[in-house]
Amino acid sequence: MRQLLRLCRVWCPNIEVVFSPTAPTEYNAVLAAKLKAGTAGDLVTCRPFDKSLEIYDAGQLVALNDLHRHQRPVGIGDDGLPEHRSNLVGG
Repeated sequence: MRQLLRLCRVWCPNIEVVFSPTAPTEYNAVLAAKLKAGTAGDLVTCRPFDKSLEIYDAGQLVALNDLHRHQRPVGIGDDGLPEHRSNLVGG
């Protein structure tokens, strides 16, 4: 997770990414409450099975089917930083 967050800071320096983990036993309830209140994060983890299907059916997920069209392959250099940026962030 640290490497992913470091890459996000490089790719999108003007966007703050906050990793806020929730205990696995509480995740479904916490996510449901935040979605209902409109305070869920822009990115959430969708677990397999019924709960994620409920979230999808409620229209609370955005399809990312075409996301790959906006990205270029990203290589990681010897320094651990990306060699290319995503077109989504103007790279």
